Amino acid sequence: MKAVVELRKRLGITQQELADFLQMERSTLSLIELSRREFSAEALAKLGRLQLADIKSQSKAMSSDAQSAVKGHWNGYLPMETASEQYAQEFNESLIQRIEECMQTAERLLSKILWLEERIQIATHKQQVLQYLKEQPPTDAEVAANEARWVAVQEEEVNRCLAPKQRAEVVILRLRAAALQLEAQQLERAMTVVA
Repeated sequence: MKAVVELRKRLGITQQELADFLQMERSTLSLIELSRREFSAEALAKLGRLQLADIKSQSKAMSSDAQSAVKGHWNGYLPMETASEQYAQEFNESLIQRIEECMQTAERLLSKILWLEERIQIATHKQQVLQYLKEQPPTDAEVAANEARWVAVQEEEVNRCLAPKQRAEVVILRLRAAALQLEAQQLERAMTVVA
C-alpha cells in the first residue's frame, strides 16, 4: 500500500510509530505496506482518522519559502596596478581556488539548510495532524488512551524539531552561505579587475 508509506513519509514517522498508533505489530504493518496483508476494520478506521487529520492539515498549510537577502561589503585588497603579469596570474589562481572553496562550502550549507527545512516542514505538518487528533478523540476509551500516549510521544519529537535552536540554525546557515556567495562574487570581480 503505497499510500500508507507516503502518509508515513509526510508525517515523518517510522513503521514502528505508525504500528503503535494502529495497535499492531510492525511486521504486520510491513506486510500491509508490501500488499501481502490487509488492514483489519479497526486499524483501517484508525488509519482513516490519521489520513483525515493529514488532509485537513494539508489544506491549511501555506508555502513559506521566503528567501533571505543579505547585504554586505567585502574589504579585500587588490594588487597594485603595476604588479607583474606573473603576480597577477598567481593572484588570479588563488582567487579561483578561493572562489571554488566558497562555492563548495556554500553548496554544502545550502544542502544542510534544505534538510533542516524539510525536517521543520514535516514537523509542522505532523504538529497539525496531532492537534487534529487531540481535538477529535475516538469514542472508545481504550483506543483514546492509546492514541493519547502515541500523540504525546510524537509531540515530544515535534517540539525538539521545532525548537528555536533548529530555526536559528537555519538562519545562521543561510547567513553563512550568503556571505560565502557574496565573497565569491567579490573575488570574481577582483579577478576581472586584475586581468
